[in-house]
Amino acid sequence: MPPNIIVIAVDRLGAGFLGPYGATWLDTPGLNALAGRSLLIEHVLSDSPELATVYRSFWTGRHALSPDMQTPSLQALLSDAGWSTSLVTDDQALSEHRLASRFGQRLVVPQDARREAASVEETQFAQVLAAAQSVLDEISPPFLLWVHAAGVQGAWDAPWELRAQFADEDDPEPPHFVEPPVRMLPKKHDPDELLGVIHAYAGQVAALDLCIESFLNVFFESELAESTLVAFTSPRGYPLGEHRRIGPVDDALYGELLRLPLLLRFPNGAAHRAQAITQPPDLFATLAEWAGVPIPPSDVWGRSLLPVASGDDWPRDRAVAVHGRQRAIRTPPWFLRLSHAAEEDEEDAIRRELFGKPDDQWEVNEVSDRAPEMAEEMAKLVENFEEAVAANDDAQLAPLENSS
Repeated sequence: MPPNIIVIAVDRLGAGFLGPYGATWLDTPGLNALAGRSLLIEHVLSDSPELATVYRSFWTGRHALSPDMQTPSLQALLSDAGWSTSLVTDDQALSEHRLASRFGQRLVVPQDARREAASVEETQFAQVLAAAQSVLDEISPPFLLWVHAAGVQGAWDAPWELRAQFADEDDPEPPHFVEPPVRMLPKKHDPDELLGVIHAYAGQVAALDLCIESFLNVFFESELAESTLVAFTSPRGYPLGEHRRIGPVDDALYGELLRLPLLLRFPNGAAHRAQAITQPPDLFATLAEWAGVPIPPSDVWGRSLLPVASGDDWPRDRAVAVHGRQRAIRTPPWFLRLSHAAEEDEEDAIRRELFGKPDDQWEVNEVSDRAPEMAEEMAKLVENFEEAVAANDDAQLAPLENSS
């Protein structure tokens, strides 16, 4: 059968809350099952907290730091090669993205959720997947079906019982709210307030997972499963208080916001967990190569993950995110955030925050004062990365010493 691609992207779904990425207190059987037959990329760093920018990376393979060029989009390349291309989303702004016009079909699902759903089947995400299924029933191979759900950026409409299941006997009852919380916690905040938000987020993730499980169970029983690559990811995460931020208060570039899931299920492919440090442009390159669509290396920053699926080494050992004057960089042993202190009500100077990886997953221990030379070295790596991206020449990125 002809090859096909399904991409499911759920906004604000951070990797840290998912079973395949080590969450033990939150069961995600749907994604666990998908991971059990997928290439799981362990270290995916978003290149921007701005949805439109991340989607430029997803769809053109260019980094957030790349100059804006008229690079052909994935959907344009596939359409020109005779593929059917469809976008299903409940995010009106994304459907109006300048690159979205190259989809042959765009289906926008209304965001009707204003209250907690009575059942998982009535949630907004369930409606998005139902719309995706209707397209899947009609689309002709070879096809690209890209499903983008507002997810946790949209209404938190999961049945309240899904929140309540995470509260222990001594915990306060989880709050009732639908609008995603966005606020900065005071230094001395009520821990129960934060716990309630975490339980509500976990309930939303549980509902999303149930919907994904139902959708994929039907899909994997179909003939299309034998020839379809299924990718699952998110463009950005959701801060949940690790740095006193709930939601996208100021888009501070910490791991809660930047660390993403990426599962790639290849037809007849074996499960494999890779430590590769990757970013959204790499998804573009991976899908294009798998579809057999040639792309000039000079046009994109992303690199295909297909060799990683075969067990080969990944050539990149760093990833950089950007937002305004902020920068963040991840290498195997370190994560550095650079910000202008004036943005945080201090004197106008560059502030460096350094965290050890992978042990300090939630970036609790800031160590720049104990490792100033490493902080300086990481800052120079950011400058080098920017220069390499501007030139679209990753050969300028010399391999790191002692990077593992």
